[in-house]
Amino acid sequence: MKSFNKRVIQPRGLILGKFWELVDYLDSMTRYVESAFVPIGYDILLGRIVGIPLWDDTGARHTVVVGPTGRGKTSLAALVAVLSSLLHNATVVAVDPKGDLWSLLSWSGLAVHVEVESSRDAAYLASRILRALGESVGGIVVVDIRYLSEGEKYLHLETALSDAFSLLQGVGRRSLLIVDEFWRVKESYVVRKIVREGRSSGISLMLVSQQPEDFGPDVWSNSSNSVVFGSHDETYLESIKRLSGMASQDVSFIRRLGVGEALVQYHGSRRALPVRVLQAPITVKNPGVGGTGSWGRVRYGQAADSAAQR
Repeated sequence: MKSFNKRVIQPRGLILGKFWELVDYLDSMTRYVESAFVPIGYDILLGRIVGIPLWDDTGARHTVVVGPTGRGKTSLAALVAVLSSLLHNATVVAVDPKGDLWSLLSWSGLAVHVEVESSRDAAYLASRILRALGESVGGIVVVDIRYLSEGEKYLHLETALSDAFSLLQGVGRRSLLIVDEFWRVKESYVVRKIVREGRSSGISLMLVSQQPEDFGPDVWSNSSNSVVFGSHDETYLESIKRLSGMASQDVSFIRRLGVGEALVQYHGSRRALPVRVLQAPITVKNPGVGGTGSWGRVRYGQAADSAAQR
């Protein structure tokens, strides 16, 4: 399917393309620091930057990210983790069942890896996450459970979510909890508790999964933002329309979205914005790259492109 990339208008002062300088990139984002928005991409039709609000005066806001495999969900989650840390000084814990998030964030210098390879590791998970938060330069911790069996993943995903939520409640600042492969724990009591209580605790949730039905009506109704990636599947489209309340003309547009493109819908609105997701500038190039400040040396090329396929 043809991408809409070439239709993006380049507004003055905003840098588009793969090889942005990090300083320019962050400079264009400073307007969002006070608003508690995290910029995630550009409006495909108008070229304006689009962000999602993760916190407000009353607490945190939750985000649903849905789309088939290979559309860019994990790349988006990594981008939001990095910019939440840099722009809002947020504490971020990402629960990663496949190891994909860690592969994206490991080069940033902002994240610490907590690897769970056995039930023994899971037994000490809370203390390991707490120690990792203290060690992390950027306040990002990735709990990687890829090496567990499928049965163990469900059990220890619940443990990881419960421990992470309890720790984030005590950090005293804005927090973000990212759950990739959310379908694995969609029936969990722990998840329902976090969805209900996270907002008042200042803990924003980003829940990532393949199918709209993975979240259920309760999660949809408690989410302030939804990011919907493209698909031609009619069941997928009907579920999006029913669960999100998105206008029919916008649901039809989902068929036309390419890889790395999505519709962003805010709570209380039936209309959605078509967005090209920003590439996360979080991969190492070489010691000769300058202008990177405290973020380390970065590039926007091959690794970020391949990440968008996840």
